[in-house]
Amino acid sequence: MATLTFDARLLKQIMFWSILGFLLYWLMDIAIMLFIAYIIMAAIMPAVKRFEEYGLPRWASVVSVYLVIILIVGVGMGLTFGPFLGEMQRFFSAVPMFVQESIVRLNIEGTPFQPYILDALSTISKQLATVPLDAVRFGASVFGGVLDVIMMLIFTFYFSLENERIHKFLVAVIPTNDKKNYKNLFTLIDSKLGSWLRGELILMTIIGVVTYLILRVIGLPFALPLAIIAGILEIVPIIGPIISAIPAILVALAVSPVQVVVVVVAFILIQQLEGSIVVPRVMKHAVGLDPLVVLIALLIGGKLGGPMGALLSVPVVAVIFILYNAWVVDQKLK
Repeated sequence: MATLTFDARLLKQIMFWSILGFLLYWLMDIAIMLFIAYIIMAAIMPAVKRFEEYGLPRWASVVSVYLVIILIVGVGMGLTFGPFLGEMQRFFSAVPMFVQESIVRLNIEGTPFQPYILDALSTISKQLATVPLDAVRFGASVFGGVLDVIMMLIFTFYFSLENERIHKFLVAVIPTNDKKNYKNLFTLIDSKLGSWLRGELILMTIIGVVTYLILRVIGLPFALPLAIIAGILEIVPIIGPIISAIPAILVALAVSPVQVVVVVVAFILIQQLEGSIVVPRVMKHAVGLDPLVVLIALLIGGKLGGPMGALLSVPVVAVIFILYNAWVVDQKLK
């Protein structure tokens, strides 16, 4: 007769993760802030360890990395913020004119497609016109103000100081009695998350700069805001680069049909450059998820957490896959 064995420690670990999952879902905003802080920690840890190699203690190394980042961001904003703000204001003020010019250029009056195209252009116009306000609302929803930004940086600082202890704690609460197969699990997770964030920032910068240079060469108005839109949307996998071409095509429609063709070809070339050269080189050590999995993750993340949920869905799924693969290996070894 078979007997049932009761493992009290395993039951406690399962209860811990169940309660933690419930609390994270209930306190979604805090969970998102902590996860962002953890990703930032994972991204800066290689630099922190590089400073430690020069004899600095951990806290001084983290502070040094913070100061370098603040310096780079401050100089960048100081050089570009003024021209960017002025051109963005002119761009969004000109959106209604672009729509009207596009209607004239398309010569759709009296055709069966007229109501559909007019509705599409009207929708695009309204969406573009609300981008500045949406950006402010998005930033407010993510960070909730200066206090939340400071709290996130504090958590990042703490996670960086206690990185090894956090790893040991997380391994300790994994619901299994055999911990040896999970010893380096969270080091791998840190590596993947850090590579993802660093890779995305590099991709955004490269695509933004390349888009700006190409749009300037072909003479398209408002090259700077269009390039910044392309750079920002680069962080949204698969669909981001497609969406970023729409404002540029709308501007080109107001110029000439030839300019539309040139802009479409330019964005195709940019995406070919991204897909065949930039992404493989920059993201080769990042998450490595199948495109279909990424799309499904984006849809689920957007449904559950809005724009920030969609943005964080890729690293979340990457962590889930790493944990699942570790569990599969653990089961095979038993």
